[in-house]
Amino acid sequence: MDKGFKIYDGTTSYNKPALKAVGIATVKGVKLKVEFVLRPSEEQPVIKQEMYLQDVGTGNETVRIFYAEDTELDDNQGPDIYAQGNRNGMYMTEKCYKFIMQDKIADGPDHYQGIRYQTAGAQMDTQSKYGMADYTYYGSSLGGADLSPFTVDEGSLIAGAGDSALGAMWEPQTLDATKVYHYRNDVGFFNEGMVVPEAVVSYTNNTTTDKKNHVLDELTLNFATHNIGFKSVWDNITMTATIPAGLTVDPKTMKAKLNDGSEVNVDVKSYNASTHKITYKLPKDLADNEWTTVSIDTKINSKASNKTLQPSMVSQGGKAFYNKASAQTDIPVELAPTVIDKTVRNESEKETEYQDTTQVHARDVGSYDGITDKLFDIIHYKGAFYYGN
Repeated sequence: MDKGFKIYDGTTSYNKPALKAVGIATVKGVKLKVEFVLRPSEEQPVIKQEMYLQDVGTGNETVRIFYAEDTELDDNQGPDIYAQGNRNGMYMTEKCYKFIMQDKIADGPDHYQGIRYQTAGAQMDTQSKYGMADYTYYGSSLGGADLSPFTVDEGSLIAGAGDSALGAMWEPQTLDATKVYHYRNDVGFFNEGMVVPEAVVSYTNNTTTDKKNHVLDELTLNFATHNIGFKSVWDNITMTATIPAGLTVDPKTMKAKLNDGSEVNVDVKSYNASTHKITYKLPKDLADNEWTTVSIDTKINSKASNKTLQPSMVSQGGKAFYNKASAQTDIPVELAPTVIDKTVRNESEKETEYQDTTQVHARDVGSYDGITDKLFDIIHYKGAFYYGN
């Protein structure tokens, strides 16, 4: 950091301590205003590590944000690193403690990896995708454990057999000097017996493959409840999900996927059409690393055009110190084009086919989408009909 770097302390909106560091950093000639914020989560024994970044130079600089740390847990320099389910991140455990790194969060890293740490040169294994010395990046691919098939299942081994380290990386970003960019990475540490609730909202577009959402696209919403705890059981859980009005739901498609992979149907009465909410008590308690996911099929309707929809959820239950988790996700929807969705024909001209447009005269008899009426002084202009007196 350059001169002027300052540290502030304060409290969060939920009365927990928070730290902030603000300064100017010059990296390879690029001058950046950097703000680091550390604050505890309200719902988990987790520290939110956040960075706000602004180019105070000319802009148009491309940066790649990288985070890494050597590991040590309960005096063990080389704890094995395992995958969280649903590509949520990584964790490691010792006899009495568990450490987690959360990655599927708002503005979280795009890729993460658990790797061996080389003490010689203080850098990570060059066979990995990440480095520590001077934040060196190895290779041209942005691959990571999150992209590997073996990381799908909870508890899959990512890195072991030696001194281990953690790394996370964001995709390259070209900076606009008028904007502030936000990056976040969460880490947590807790002892045995603790429930650590988590909620994750996600969706799959079943209609298009252009990575954009359009009116009439069909989406599957997923509301996942997870216990990241250590030697614990989260019991008596009720999940409440809120679905935006811009999504038309089919309550008959609701299902709950249990941790063993089995599925059970969810009663259609669990969905309240007037409040757009699903209320569902999970059929089983969640032990460490277990999930239950409720899904429902929806279709984007015209109310969502050019808007960002935000389905959300809250899962809560039991009497543990932490017993509640909430989450939401953004679904940006493209502007729907204006189209003619009705057709006409001129009965006076004995037309037999309905068309988007037709030539008409004053007092002609026309048929609009099959309904006959008198048309007075109609003018056709750019695909629309205007009625005169």
